[in-house]
Amino acid sequence: MQTKPMPRLLLLALPLFLLFSGLPADEETPPVFSQRGFLDDGRLLSGKSEKWKEQVDTLTRLGFNYVATRGTEPAGPVADYLREQGLAVKTAVFLDEATDDTPGKPSLHVMGGKSQKLWLGGLLTPPENSSLLWADGGSGKIVAWPSDGNELELGVFLHAGSAHNGPVQDPYPALIGGSIREAAKRGLTANVLVAGPGLEPFMLNLEAAAAAMKNPERFDGNAFYDAWASRHFGPEANVLTVKSLKLLHGAHEQVSGFGAISAKSMKILSDLQQEKPQGVDLNPVNDALRLARRSLELANQAGKKVPAAQSESFERQILVPASLYLENLELLESLCRLSGAWKIHRAMPPSPVSRQRVTGLLAEAQARSEKLNTHMAKGSAAGLSVTTELRLPLPEEIGALAKKFETRQI
Repeated sequence: MQTKPMPRLLLLALPLFLLFSGLPADEETPPVFSQRGFLDDGRLLSGKSEKWKEQVDTLTRLGFNYVATRGTEPAGPVADYLREQGLAVKTAVFLDEATDDTPGKPSLHVMGGKSQKLWLGGLLTPPENSSLLWADGGSGKIVAWPSDGNELELGVFLHAGSAHNGPVQDPYPALIGGSIREAAKRGLTANVLVAGPGLEPFMLNLEAAAAAMKNPERFDGNAFYDAWASRHFGPEANVLTVKSLKLLHGAHEQVSGFGAISAKSMKILSDLQQEKPQGVDLNPVNDALRLARRSLELANQAGKKVPAAQSESFERQILVPASLYLENLELLESLCRLSGAWKIHRAMPPSPVSRQRVTGLLAEAQARSEKLNTHMAKGSAAGLSVTTELRLPLPEEIGALAKKFETRQI
């Protein structure tokens, strides 16, 4: 018996029916990346974070199905809750750092820059039965891709943030989403492992990674940016919020990372304490300052348009990081200028003018250090993700330097 063709009107209506019927269309087809993990820095699995359960819920919501560790065994309650939520725990080893006495039997092997060069040169034999992850350069972007997987399981390891960011995100959703889209295009689909020092401060990049993993081909960084800002802070604030975040990323491209800025400041302070002032190129710092100041200005404007219910979240995720990044840059600027002025003072015959300039810059640096450290302490008390490794120049250290300069007449 011949079957009658479906009426044209019904054919046109079928996609609309499927769209609005509530059927989980995305879940009917297997995800491109079946393994999607988050690399813990030790606080979540150990239960040290007061919000560890909330963080596990966030990972589940974003579609992650495992938590990776570099050796931290999950605390009992954390392990139980992970199992309840369906998240496995896997051990990751970074091949660039691995030694013969690296403990355990890792289920993930991350290939950094050194390992990648060996791989591309045909000089690396990967561990047997290993899941290999091709790493970015530390900021979401993969420059050199493997040309041949040799029938091995290959995935990617990407940073939503890293130690050089400290507590302040470098917002690059289009960048991290683009890397995931390119990985899918190249067939590196075995796994995606995303790292970040904490969840909330880096939520923008983490949510971008989750969205890209769900549908790599259709991921649009700009569209995601607008939707994210509108969802979190309201449609009236989204345009200014996105502009502010993009300028903050631009500042990071000049002087990368809150933690890296702090390290530069500490190096200058150490040199001055040893009476070894150095000339420093201020051009990238000045460029970053210009962008960071405009970023904070737009963030303050956006904050006035954020609904009251979301204002606290906006302050914590947008305003405070933009302020801290700028204050840290301003401290670095003062120390750079101080080092240059001190060097000139030592190279020239004694001059009241050069001495006064050094003294003035010491006072400026001390005041900026006090302001930054005070705001950092407030941010940490409010739940800002601050690692113990992060070191900032302290006001008393700069004060001691000023006293040394004054009393020794150098």
